[in-house]
Amino acid sequence: MKKIVLAVALIAAAAWYFHFGRTMNESSVRKFYGDQTLLLAELDGEPLCKLMTDDYLVKDVSFNGSATERSEKRREEACADIKQSLTVLGKLSNASGGILHPMFEQKIDSIELSDGNKRATVKGVSIGKIGDMTMVRSRFTETLIRRNGKILSQGGESKTWVYGGE
Repeated sequence: MKKIVLAVALIAAAAWYFHFGRTMNESSVRKFYGDQTLLLAELDGEPLCKLMTDDYLVKDVSFNGSATERSEKRREEACADIKQSLTVLGKLSNASGGILHPMFEQKIDSIELSDGNKRATVKGVSIGKIGDMTMVRSRFTETLIRRNGKILSQGGESKTWVYGGE
């Protein structure tokens, strides 16, 4: 009898893992962005890099003053850029005694879940500020997947406006 109960428990756990461990809902997607925003505020890029799939690819059009730059970045390059940017922001925050600590906000415009809820296409806006001044604003469309119970980004497309620099 114990073997049967154990077998049923194992089958139930495996079914949960293979079905529910790979699905998302709007609440879990919003939590992903909330957690990501908290990680940005900590100014540590490594945990953010762990939220990217191995096949991560982001295509961006960046507007900075009168210049426009198009780029495509795979995981390694995007991760290095995030780490470098957050390191610079951390130094600025430390040098100012925290007065110039950046604040980040992410607004979700829409979440489209695939059949089976294993993939989500998210449209939104990310904003980075120092004090009351907006430093960067990005409109994005991002693809999320759930793997081993964890939501990860496959990248997507964005348009980014950088303010206050040439």
